[in-house]
Amino acid sequence: MDPFVGDWNIDTWTPNERIEFEGIPEDGFLVQGTLTITQPVPEVNLFNAQWLNQVNSLVTVSGLERVPETPDFPPFLQGLGVLVNFAGRGVVCNLTLALTTESTLDGSISLTENFGGAPDTGSGTFTAQASSGNNTYARRP
Repeated sequence: MDPFVGDWNIDTWTPNERIEFEGIPEDGFLVQGTLTITQPVPEVNLFNAQWLNQVNSLVTVSGLERVPETPDFPPFLQGLGVLVNFAGRGVVCNLTLALTTESTLDGSISLTENFGGAPDTGSGTFTAQASSGNNTYARRP
């Protein structure tokens, strides 16, 4: 099984202070919530993710591609210009999920364009820890 697949416990969510019109909701991630990553077809290099926002509404994204590990970088999932459904409101974003240790996932999300103006943020970062028994990754020597 791919080390990304499974449940991850969201530890932190830090929205950027820059305000954007119709951007990424400040309540977009529920700290202590679960981020679930799936690979619908194991032979295909595409992943989906879902989590709850701070008002317990479902957030979903599909079409994340796995970028292989290199000597300088751990493996990561990346979605450039993917549609993230924040509880019924679609926002086109760039989303990256990187395995930084055997049980830690670092994520970043940002708008593909900046619109300026209203109650949402233009970007943010989050971290998640592997749930018990899932998601083991060992960096190649």
